[in-house]
Amino acid sequence: MAAKIYKVVKDGEEINNVKNLVLAKKLADEEGGEVYSGGKCIYVGGENPANEDAAFPEKSTSDQAEIWAETLTPENPAPVQTQIRVETVTPEKYRLRSLMNVRKEPSMQADILGTKPAGTMVSVLEIKNDWLCLVDGTYILYGSGEFAEKEV
Repeated sequence: MAAKIYKVVKDGEEINNVKNLVLAKKLADEEGGEVYSGGKCIYVGGENPANEDAAFPEKSTSDQAEIWAETLTPENPAPVQTQIRVETVTPEKYRLRSLMNVRKEPSMQADILGTKPAGTMVSVLEIKNDWLCLVDGTYILYGSGEFAEKEV
């Protein structure tokens, strides 16, 4: 089964594709954009016009967010709401220093999904084993700062 992708759009232009709804909403809030899934707008930055609160109500705390996730099981094909807690992470901005491959996993042997040109600003959740982990779940080699620099 393919992972669900949430498309973050601002003024009709795609900003980013994200695999995590919480991160997609956060990016939409920061950029003043919308989140689309399956071609349908499911979230507008700061609002929630698609009545999504019924499926994913959020309640923020100081460093964690309480969210509800729908779970489907083979025994019960109807969605079951499960309460989970996740830590909120604020992405950091990095500027690429050269043309870089975007990879599916943090490995030189991982599939190349595309490229990003030098000067591109990327939103990074963490640096994992010398790889930038982007908000959409893809990776770019960091090279101890040789290939990207943190924006201040």
